[in-house]
Amino acid sequence: MNAVNSPRQFLVIATAGHVDHGKTSLVRQLTGTDTDTLAEEKARGLTINTGFAYRHSGGESQSDNTRLRRCTGA
Repeated sequence: MNAVNSPRQFLVIATAGHVDHGKTSLVRQLTGTDTDTLAEEKARGLTINTGFAYRHSGGESQSDNTRLRRCTGA
């Protein structure tokens, strides 16, 4: 089965906004994943790389998944 006809469906949510407006905190609260993975990001408290997190919606099917993408601030 190809990707177009796949029964698995995903919702992709991207966060974008100004620096220090809570994008990383929002993703962490929704998924439990810290998307700041670099030591420099943690030391400076500033996102450098785009982060990704995954959240299972709790439905019976593994196809009920959400992907979150946290973009760096502008």
